[in-house]
Amino acid sequence: MQPSFFSKKSHLKTGKGWYQSGANIEYTESIYKKDINEVNRPNPNRHWQQLSFTFSFDHPTDEVTCAYTVPYTYTELQHHMTAILQLQKDFVHVESIG
Repeated sequence: MQPSFFSKKSHLKTGKGWYQSGANIEYTESIYKKDINEVNRPNPNRHWQQLSFTFSFDHPTDEVTCAYTVPYTYTELQHHMTAILQLQKDFVHVESIG
């Protein structure tokens, strides 16, 4: 999976939003072990994972944000859920939990 990027200069020039990019993408085991908490003792066989990649900037002095996935706001979620509910399909059920 490629990391996601947002370039301010690209957005201002072309309107381009978040995009996936990067080369030489590797997911590898970190040297650090997962410390869970006092109840769940660290498992000596469980390690954190690390992501490494190469990225080339398109514009000098650009401000670029990098994220594991494209950020998804609560507002976007609300719009998406409203659109799904408007389909009125049998597999969609809404229930208030509080």
